[in-house]
Amino acid sequence: MNLKDTIIQFYKDLKQYDITLMELTINGMNNLRQALSKKGCLRLSQKGRIFFNHIEVSDIFINENPYKVQYDHDPFMVEDYFFRWRPAFKTITTYFKNPVGVEIGAFEGFLTDQVLKYVKPSKYYLVDPYKVYKDVIGDLSVFTQNQWDGIYKAVCQKYKNKENIEIIRKPSIEASILFENDSLDFVYIDGDHRRDAVYKDICAWYPKVKIEGIISGHDYMENTVKSGVWRFLTEKIQKNQENPEWNINFYSYENDWWFLRND
Repeated sequence: MNLKDTIIQFYKDLKQYDITLMELTINGMNNLRQALSKKGCLRLSQKGRIFFNHIEVSDIFINENPYKVQYDHDPFMVEDYFFRWRPAFKTITTYFKNPVGVEIGAFEGFLTDQVLKYVKPSKYYLVDPYKVYKDVIGDLSVFTQNQWDGIYKAVCQKYKNKENIEIIRKPSIEASILFENDSLDFVYIDGDHRRDAVYKDICAWYPKVKIEGIISGHDYMENTVKSGVWRFLTEKIQKNQENPEWNINFYSYENDWWFLRND
């Protein structure tokens, strides 16, 4: 989608929520935040960036270019872009054809759409509690329970005709109990980014993945995520330090991390 079409689509979307260009221009960004937040269609990032239906609108009111908008990520991204954005999936497709996998933290299904297109899983489980978070953890803290319920219903509607998709509305640890050990080709963890949560997610899902299956996730550049990953890896290394035949293949690239299960 080119810039002109993006702008046109942006204003069409605004009209759905009875918000006019004049109101936005006069009242500015604070009213945009308030108005769209009440409608349940706004994402706020920790760094103050604002996304409306995956279009960044943080600086749409800059005087020299009042129509400056850009995608966070292009929903029509090509295959090369997807594998650069989420490189763990490149490794997954190298090891497995039509894999069985789990995505922790499915949210609206933006990533899921790309996985279906380029990874082609034979079965793909979407795990997300779709509920209010008690603690402040960034973007997801802004949603009310009614908004989470709406997101869940929208995701169910979106994938209702996809036989290879199963949506599990449970917290990650609870959902892991539903799976047999050694039953998955991969798991991709992109849920609660707090250190202990990342560590517990890996602990819970590690045995569910087959030997030489792939445990992976996103936002490795966040210190809490990195710390949770390395807490798990350090424990595995210490446990196996006297076994000369044991090793672990860990990788990180861009903002992804992944390693192969090797007991």
